[in-house]
Amino acid sequence: MGYTLKKSVVIEGIGIHSGQKVRATFVPSLKGGIQFKVGEVLVALKLKNIKPINLGTNLVDKNIIIKTIEHLMAVLWYLQITDLIIEIVGEEIPIADGSGLQILNALKDAGLKKTPSIAKSLIISKPFFFTYKDTFFFALPAKELQINYTINFPLNPIKGQNFNFAKRQQFVTDILSARTFGNIEDVEKLHSVGKALGATLENALVYNSQEFVNTPRYENEPVRHKILDLLGDLYTSGYFIKGKIYAYKTSHLLNNKIVKKLLKQFAIQ
Repeated sequence: MGYTLKKSVVIEGIGIHSGQKVRATFVPSLKGGIQFKVGEVLVALKLKNIKPINLGTNLVDKNIIIKTIEHLMAVLWYLQITDLIIEIVGEEIPIADGSGLQILNALKDAGLKKTPSIAKSLIISKPFFFTYKDTFFFALPAKELQINYTINFPLNPIKGQNFNFAKRQQFVTDILSARTFGNIEDVEKLHSVGKALGATLENALVYNSQEFVNTPRYENEPVRHKILDLLGDLYTSGYFIKGKIYAYKTSHLLNNKIVKKLLKQFAIQ
């Protein structure tokens, strides 16, 4: 059994990279999986079309690019949406407040309905281990998806943070509203070369070497946001992953490599 929306809904805002107005229209679909539409061109959510960079997860097919889909994908995972058409005007998903809150609220208002699709899961049936430099990703068998995530940035106010996401019900209370975060010096450098032009104190948690520039929503908001990103990146596989994950400082690029390795090693049911 899968899910789609009961009715169409629109989200408008700015793109965090372009700084331009963008719009996403979510259209119910009873089959065909999750598809993005730009003009008359449909791009399926398939791992081969996922092209992550350090700053986000993008969907690319020939001359079509749709940037920063990770927060949206995390919300679709939580709602267990398997079939949907997302019509895009611009090249990005609206960043809103830097979390998944606006997206979830809009889709919940539209309501959900069942589809004939069969929701499939990737089952982590034995220990899995991935390392790269000072990052790691370790997974064990579990009945549902659980994520224990740790980050450590000793030279800025984030320091060391850990959070344990143990059940789906925690998503709304503990993960959903955690915002993307960044160093104000990095943002200024990106602005100078025409990147992250939509990043503001309204859509990101910002810090300098000494302190946070704006107020965190949680004491450990950055690590909670890393879980939001990882949930979204895992669902770009198109499957509901079941396993207990321990992750340390992974990026969008590494998350994509990990998902590809998981698909090669574990069964789909």
